[in-house]
Amino acid sequence: MNSALKTWLIPFALLTPALALTPQPPRPPLEFQVESRFDFDSTVAAIVAEAPAHKFTVLKVHEMSKTLAERGFPRKEPVTIIEVCNAKSASTALNLDIRSGLMMPCPVMVYQKEGRTFVMTNDTRILSDYYTGGAPMKQTGQDVYLALTKILNAVRKRSKE
Repeated sequence: MNSALKTWLIPFALLTPALALTPQPPRPPLEFQVESRFDFDSTVAAIVAEAPAHKFTVLKVHEMSKTLAERGFPRKEPVTIIEVCNAKSASTALNLDIRSGLMMPCPVMVYQKEGRTFVMTNDTRILSDYYTGGAPMKQTGQDVYLALTKILNAVRKRSKE
């Protein structure tokens, strides 16, 4: 081995352990998901019907499967994204940190996989991990998370009847 290469490799070999990635604690999931026993369309309808009971307005329903198919990307199984918003929580979060608007409105996704229907939404408890606002932002994220999980759980419970 030539001396120039040795000169470079030896310090690198000594430094390599310091460059090794340190293990990070596992992060909580970024989403919350439940399985519905309703068929796909009934699950979408149940989410739309349930949201107002938890002070959320349904802003828009995006039939993603249809949109993608129209653009030449058909899917085997359907996906719909329902945009919901709690105006009080949205206003609080935006006043604390305008960047939190990137998480708005709250998406609730209904999708099928292997014939089973699932409902998924963001875990908004992470808001305070990414945006300023301290305890009020943390509380807002927690409040929204609790409301969204109540909506999803209400649909799940309703579907068992």
